[in-house]
Amino acid sequence: MGISSGFIQIHCLSESLTGAERREPLEASEAYLVGLFEDTNLCAIHAKRVTIMPKDIQLARRIRGERA
Repeated sequence: MGISSGFIQIHCLSESLTGAERREPLEASEAYLVGLFEDTNLCAIHAKRVTIMPKDIQLARRIRGERA
């Protein structure tokens, strides 16, 4: 199997995907970001602020165990 035949298989596979299958990675990304911003907002509220700051995102990610 050459490079071009591998490309053709991948291209044909991507054309056969439905719209829902193409959206799933975007929906997962959106769900992650929404959850992160919800946690970030809670960190800002705990600090008696209404505006989120980078340190709130860092704290939320640290509490989640995403960043050491």
